[in-house]
This record gives sequence, C-alpha cells and structure tokens, in this order.
Amino acid sequence: MAKFDEDAMRAALSPLVPEGTAITYAAYGVRQPSLWVILPAFAVAILPGVILTQMLTKHYLVGLAGDRVVVMQFKPRMAKMTMAVGEVKDSFVQPLSEMQGKPVTASTGKIFTNLGFPRPEGAFFAKFHRAFSKTNRPSAMAIAEAVQAAA
Repeated sequence: MAKFDEDAMRAALSPLVPEGTAITYAAYGVRQPSLWVILPAFAVAILPGVILTQMLTKHYLVGLAGDRVVVMQFKPRMAKMTMAVGEVKDSFVQPLSEMQGKPVTASTGKIFTNLGFPRPEGAFFAKFHRAFSKTNRPSAMAIAEAVQAAA
C-alpha cells in the first residue's frame, strides 16, 4: 500500500492556512487508544482486538506553516492501493504564540516522535512513526522543535 508523500500531506493541509502561507513541514501521526482498552480486547480474541484498535485510532496530518501549527484529524480512505484523506473529522490552526508559557511535550525515541500541546478545546497529542515515510521523522522533529521553542 502506498503512503502519503510530503507533497500530498502539504496539499491536504494547505486549505487550512491563509493564502500565500507555505507549509514548510508536514507529518502523519496517530493517537492510539490506551493500553487499558487494547489489552482486554486482545485478551478476549485477537481479531476483535485489532478491529477495536483500528476503530479507536485517530489519524492526523500535522504541518508547520510560518508561525502556526496546522492539524487535521481525518478518517483514512484506501483508494487504488494508496492512502488518501477520506472524511475530515476536525481541523485547527494553533498559533505558536499561544503556546508561550504552556506545558508542551515533545520527545524523540528510536521509533516514534511524540508531540503534545494544550489547546482551549483539550490537549492535542500524536505520535509519528519514523518508518511511515522518508520525511516523516525529520518533519515531525522539526515541528516538535518549533513547538518547544515557542513554549
């Protein structure tokens, strides 16, 4: 199955930013349900556990556009063996200036880059897998560095 490339991610996020603002970095991330939900589902049976985990996983495209972070939560759609943005569930633009003095979490491990920051509607958190695409890890790290620098 083909995955998003950075150009496709930028194209999906570009309607969320003002005209003339370029998205410099874009990354694909997910937020999976808690292990306290996943483990009992897998203990009952493997297939229901997989289905429940997939149903509860949130998919995000996150981009950095100048002085703001652009986030789109979407339901993926498989079309012609490629991943595409299906239904857009939520989207928001968070100015970096609003993160000043707030607790942000950003870390990079061997597999995932994690990013979290508070917002008025509730905290945002996503993890970005390094193997998703060639540019996913460096882009996620650049977005996390920008968010940390603003906090």
